[in-house]
Amino acid sequence: AVASLVSTLANTIVPWDNIKALRACRLIALDKCPGVRPIGVGEVLSRLAGKCMAMVTRSDLETTCGTDQLCIGVKGGLEGAVHAVNDLFQEDETEGLLLVDASNAFNRISRPAAIWNTRVLWPRCSRYVFNTYRGFAALHLQGSAGCLWSCEGVTQGDSMAMFVYACGSLPLIHALRAACAEEGYEMPSSGAWDESGSDGSGVRHG
Repeated sequence: AVASLVSTLANTIVPWDNIKALRACRLIALDKCPGVRPIGVGEVLSRLAGKCMAMVTRSDLETTCGTDQLCIGVKGGLEGAVHAVNDLFQEDETEGLLLVDASNAFNRISRPAAIWNTRVLWPRCSRYVFNTYRGFAALHLQGSAGCLWSCEGVTQGDSMAMFVYACGSLPLIHALRAACAEEGYEMPSSGAWDESGSDGSGVRHG
């Protein structure tokens, strides 16, 4: 039954009404000190289906991202990024270091652009992503009479969130690298960045 569900979501266009209950989440608000980090705890079946798709197709995205986007789970990726930036900073030619941290990027990244970029950058999983992120998932908070609707970004806690986020943010990294090269600056070949964008290669800017 699980295999049939995953195959259907990965190979056909499924009406949102048929899976909106599957995509509903229980919302947990964690204290960021300061601020709140919303974490969506999805249905077990939904998480299992996402993990199945990731297990089969993630190697495609790892090849596409390379060392430019490490949030897809490259082993030792963040440690490598730290060492790469540290080594670059120690070079005599380096004049400074710019650190950019986007605000609430997971929830603010353009979902339509991320879905489109998934079609371009991760085609084997693109239909699954389209089916599961095309609608507004209901987020239920304990003690609340109503619910919130996930209309933008990716849901933190979803097993596919990091991968969709990587597709949405990779074009910006490529655009930044090209802009740096034009100005004569070197951009490190590893990073876990927090935004979405476009490099003009068929992908969209969020």
